Amino acid sequence: MIIWSGWGMLSALIAAAGLVVSVLLDPALARIGIPTPTGVVLVWVVAAAFNWWLGTRLNDLPGRELVDPRTGQIVILRGRHTLFWIPMQYYPVLMVVLGILSVLGAMHGGSPGRKAGQAARAHTPAASNPLRVAVTGTTPPKWLNGGREVAWASTSFRG
Repeated sequence: MIIWSGWGMLSALIAAAGLVVSVLLDPALARIGIPTPTGVVLVWVVAAAFNWWLGTRLNDLPGRELVDPRTGQIVILRGRHTLFWIPMQYYPVLMVVLGILSVLGAMHGGSPGRKAGQAARAHTPAASNPLRVAVTGTTPPKWLNGGREVAWASTSFRG
């Protein structure tokens, strides 16, 4: 359940748009030689700046003054633009934190001990000893360098 007042829902939409654009922009920038986290940083900084500007502009609009006829007190009515009771202009702090976490995730490649940009490799005993295939209809081969035979099947393929 999302709770907002006024235009506060725009903060969530700006964050979602920032996420989508950073996912699309970062690989495009990497293809032309710009380092990977640059697109993420750029998008989150722009989204945070835009959200702060829009939130301060909307929440600082002048209110409407009303006078209570019984007491003579002046009451100012203002529209508030909040998301989960937090004014829009404070969400850029969260966006910057998300941007920092995205950069850290991009730099570490998602798994411990692996440098950024390295492809994941299967870490099984079979990966270090590739499967050797023999041609059918011959005698079992004698492997060089002490290689071991995984299986020997006598099948023929005829087209």
